[in-house]
Amino acid sequence: MAAVRIQGRRILTSERFEALIRPEAAPRSDSIKVHRLRERDVQGASPMRRVLPELLRFIGGRPLVGYYIGFDVRMLDKYAMDLIQTRLPNRQIEVSKLYYDRKYGNAPPGTSFDLSFAAILRDLGIPPLEQHDALNDAVMAAMMYLGLRDMKERGARIRREREGQGLPPPTGG
Repeated sequence: MAAVRIQGRRILTSERFEALIRPEAAPRSDSIKVHRLRERDVQGASPMRRVLPELLRFIGGRPLVGYYIGFDVRMLDKYAMDLIQTRLPNRQIEVSKLYYDRKYGNAPPGTSFDLSFAAILRDLGIPPLEQHDALNDAVMAAMMYLGLRDMKERGARIRREREGQGLPPPTGG
């Protein structure tokens, strides 16, 4: 689990939260393939019940920014209910929605959408860091947010290919 602070137009990686969580059950093979964490890798890690209070202090009342952030918040809410008897009250900012608004918000009916993490990185010119690493994912989501917020402030949109048109021909010699 990881989180970084965003202040103004900056990502404060020096002010970050990182924790290795010991799952309640042994990691399944599909989870190991994605996260590259085996049972022995998380053996000495803390359980979520111990880590969540630290995370809550770190985030405070700030909004939570992320890619499909609702999934992450539902996972945290399960533990928050036990700890503080309520769900996380923080406002959630979904970067895929911000991206949709900048690229597809005025799209004609029948337009196909690509809201994948990779598509957002590519369209915003953000270099992909190694994915499924909690800190890298938090930093990339923060970069997406800042880029999309800047575009919104400027009234800029992300160029969209016309259906069936394909990419323009290459130029130059």
